[in-house]
Amino acid sequence: KDITGKNIFKATLIRLENYQKTYPDSMLPVIYFSKAKALEKLPDYAGAIKNYQLLLKNESRLTAEAKKNLTICQEFEHTKTLYNSNDNTKIIEEKLIEWNQQIRLWKELIIKYQGTTYEYLAREEGEKAEVGKINLLMAKRVEEPIIIQTFQEIIQNHQKSKNIDQHWLALADFYFSRAREYAAMYSPEGLEFDPNIFNQYIGAAVEVFSRVANERYGKLERLEAQASLEAIRAFASRVLSLNQ
Repeated sequence: KDITGKNIFKATLIRLENYQKTYPDSMLPVIYFSKAKALEKLPDYAGAIKNYQLLLKNESRLTAEAKKNLTICQEFEHTKTLYNSNDNTKIIEEKLIEWNQQIRLWKELIIKYQGTTYEYLAREEGEKAEVGKINLLMAKRVEEPIIIQTFQEIIQNHQKSKNIDQHWLALADFYFSRAREYAAMYSPEGLEFDPNIFNQYIGAAVEVFSRVANERYGKLERLEAQASLEAIRAFASRVLSLNQ
């Protein structure tokens, strides 16, 4: 983000587009290269590939670097789209194999490009693949311990990620959703409702939301967690009052 809060790479693309419209034949290799680098970060590897290819139509001082980056972007685009099929006929075991394979491929790219900017792009893509895997587990309503363990693995693997608080919030939301589902399945006014089970979900959600809510001032996730804490406490109070 820049000082105004806007995405610096999107802003860069807009400025480059405006420059190119004003001076259509000026500094084209630099324009294409700069666009490609910005698109890498967004990440739009297909767009980056297109701009590197445009640059390579003519010789310039950036040719060698563009060729190298083009090859890497093609590798990243291939890995990213390898299992992007929306085939709903596949069973969950097949889809999990694909997610695990993609996660493995990103790990290989992290090692391959260690020490370069592409290492961090590969880390972000691998993290997205792990999130995709857990979204599949939740959508298919896999056993709860497996989902929680997968959440814990993501959090452990990406402690330094800019998205770490989002992973914590997703885990808290999962606990909150289980509490809501339990209260919907077993009427709080009936004998089947077990307040201990309900409170386990509520307690776990509150613990995780509180962790994020106590983060540094100004983080949007902090505000989100604080609002969620108010909502979950009000919900729990209402449900438990019905159970009395």
